[in-house]
Amino acid sequence: MRRLQSKKEIQKKEKKKQYFLGIALIVVMFGSVFGVIVNSFSPGNNEEKIIYNGLEFQLDGSYYTLAIGQAKFYFSQDPRTLDSVSYDSNLTKTLPEFLDKPLYLEIPDYEVAQEINQNIGIYAQRTQSACLEEATCLDENSPIKDCSENFIVAKVGLENKITQNENCVFIEAKSEDLAKLTDIAILKILGLN
Repeated sequence: MRRLQSKKEIQKKEKKKQYFLGIALIVVMFGSVFGVIVNSFSPGNNEEKIIYNGLEFQLDGSYYTLAIGQAKFYFSQDPRTLDSVSYDSNLTKTLPEFLDKPLYLEIPDYEVAQEINQNIGIYAQRTQSACLEEATCLDENSPIKDCSENFIVAKVGLENKITQNENCVFIEAKSEDLAKLTDIAILKILGLN
């Protein structure tokens, strides 16, 4: 059987519980503030550095950045995973060939298009969505271009390959490898892979 308690005893126990809960919360708050202060004195503690092909990549949020002089390049994939992708390539086009010329893109995948725009498009005169001549065009408002102009096409395909035909660069990859192959193509255009 349970012993009956008066209202005063119940209130006293409740106050005691609240007192210990308050102390516990204060300890947790001071502990977290102390942790933040201590971690702020250790430089580079929050940044992961990755060496790939002699290049130093820095994990910056959800991107891996590569600084070359004053330029900063952004990659969506961990560079250590790029060697696991097998592909064929005949790509010889380099970044200077994109400088101050229009760059046309036919890339249905938004993230891949953004990454190419961020790394190569900023050096072009302008970037614009377009459709490659003799291909099925998804956007009827896009201009039709051919390989006499700088053009990058990235799409899901049956095999992994980075090919070049005149001024066109084609990135074709299995769906699970498209982002990695895009990173590889960008590194090749930068002359780093």
